[in-house]
Amino acid sequence: MPTLAYPSPDIAGVRRLPKGMKAVALPAGEGTPGGLRLCLVVRTEGAPLIVLREGFDSRALLGCVADAEGVVHLWTEVIVQSLDGVAASGPALQESLSNAVLDARWAQSLKAIGATGGAYFATGWEATPAPAMFLDLDAMAIIKPADKDGRTWELCRDEAALARMGHPAYGTTLHRYLWSRGDKTVATGPDTPMYEATKPLASLVEGKRGQWVSTGGFVMVRPRSPIGFEAYVDLLGEEPAKAVLRFTPYPDAESERRPLTDGGLFHSRHGRWGRIVETYHLKLRLIADCLAAVRATVAQTQAPMLNVTADSFRVDLGAPGVGLPLLWTARACLSTPGDAVALRVPGAEAEYFVRAKQASASIYAPDSAGRAVQGRATIRIREVKPDARAGGVAIVIGTLATHERIRPAANDLTWIRLHLGSARVDLYAIIEADAGLAPGEYRFRTVPQKFGEGGLAALTGAAGVVMSDAPFQTIPLLSTPCDLYAVAVLAVRTLLVGGSGDEATTLPVAIDDFLTLARQAAAAHADGVDLALRVRAVLDQDPKRLASLGPHRLAYGCGTPAEALDLVPAELWCATLAAMVRMVPGLGPDSTCRDLGDAPAAGPQAVFDRAMADFDELLVRSRSLLLIDWRFNREIHAVIRGKKAGLGGATPGPAPERGRAPARA
Repeated sequence: MPTLAYPSPDIAGVRRLPKGMKAVALPAGEGTPGGLRLCLVVRTEGAPLIVLREGFDSRALLGCVADAEGVVHLWTEVIVQSLDGVAASGPALQESLSNAVLDARWAQSLKAIGATGGAYFATGWEATPAPAMFLDLDAMAIIKPADKDGRTWELCRDEAALARMGHPAYGTTLHRYLWSRGDKTVATGPDTPMYEATKPLASLVEGKRGQWVSTGGFVMVRPRSPIGFEAYVDLLGEEPAKAVLRFTPYPDAESERRPLTDGGLFHSRHGRWGRIVETYHLKLRLIADCLAAVRATVAQTQAPMLNVTADSFRVDLGAPGVGLPLLWTARACLSTPGDAVALRVPGAEAEYFVRAKQASASIYAPDSAGRAVQGRATIRIREVKPDARAGGVAIVIGTLATHERIRPAANDLTWIRLHLGSARVDLYAIIEADAGLAPGEYRFRTVPQKFGEGGLAALTGAAGVVMSDAPFQTIPLLSTPCDLYAVAVLAVRTLLVGGSGDEATTLPVAIDDFLTLARQAAAAHADGVDLALRVRAVLDQDPKRLASLGPHRLAYGCGTPAEALDLVPAELWCATLAAMVRMVPGLGPDSTCRDLGDAPAAGPQAVFDRAMADFDELLVRSRSLLLIDWRFNREIHAVIRGKKAGLGGATPGPAPERGRAPARA
């Protein structure tokens, strides 16, 4: 397990829990004398468990490390494996899922934590499922229900025992049972088949008031920073005199606040002139952290995440050494596991990933990433063609008619289920546009699939038959370019959402202006002309672009765009925008990825390499700005601006006198 680094008490947000909340010790490490304990934070009124997030196959609960006096020394997340979200996934995905697949996902996520520099508290439940645990509100304790012989109920993964009792297998199904090593079982979910010797879950806690914490899956306890990503970004851009660090360990918490004054930055004494460059550098570091964390996770899991947003990250702050500002200890950490599941498609050359948890449209996802459509259709098979490349493999060509609105794309896959007599056949097809079809009709052609003798005969016999009410689901070909796009939006949120008063902007406005800039630069593509130069030309030609996308957005009170460009040179700022443009898939020759599925199967993390190299170079170049003579540099820029047209061509204001620091903003 990685070593845990404890922040200083004032950064960890050490406090006593507010009224109405209590820290209840987890039954891990029993027998340990008093002192620090791993706890679950619960409400004494209303819904007791405080859910931080609901994932596809897990949920995160608020926890803490508390001492014998109830003082919270560290906030934690108690991540519990849960199958509640599986039922809400699409039908095509459920065909690819099983307990074995979900357990493998858990193991990959555990390894990814170490790969991203994270840590967890070893309880033993990370690799071996925890016993069933119930929060008893009357006793205000977490109990482990046991049978009459005192044996706790735990997840049954013994395939031989399940077969002996006539239960479904564990590894190949989604059904789960608890047992106490005897011949009786407990069904953990409402859809789990019941047998004569099977009891419902509620029977284990009859007469008790409370809520289930875990029904026998894996459990992991991780540190949780009380500082949100967006709260930290906003802090960097605040007016120094009003800058406040906000601690929000859980949703709807009353934020604790710590004024920063000049204790957060090196160059606060230089006023806005020093602050903008330092803020720029710290924000670049934040974006580079996010890129590195997502890449490391993808490298470990060999799957995209497909759910990256600002809420996917928290910011850790350490205890600074003497003379080191607090904000220079910041590190963005990935706190949310990926949501992608590989879809098993027989015979498909490309690997298809599906976002397991269906979500509403997100500004962090390209439009086509949320294009999945499911419904019912009428299917007509036109032809079943044997594939010459492999024996027993065939391609099915037909027509799909539905009232659902489908926007077919070349790389989208469509799952179709047919019931042909006693045979159930799943088709995986590409929808092809055909102007000769009626409205609502689409031609489809399956990828080469191996159907088996029975399935192939049934399909051949069904040619020309009208089959109605067949379930289908479209599946966009998605991979790590979706995550790269999400980090690009995160960079827009970090660098371009700022300002005050009438000059303030929002993320939707900033991303719209940024994508317009990206398309204008792509349209001006020419061999041998660097993207940063084309970005600069767009900004030169349209002052409104500079007003919306200039470095004055970095922090409060940075002056006009031209004044901000005195401190963040135009060539460096345009290189920054160019690095972000390359992260947007499908814009043209400048884009790192041609489309949302353009990722090498053997190394999907490679799509992040160019962006990481770009931001590493930007960090080196921006560091040089922090080590220059500020007053001398300001005077030189003022002279240059007075002689030069284009970016920064406005008449300069008076330069500060030599030997005197510029006035503070």
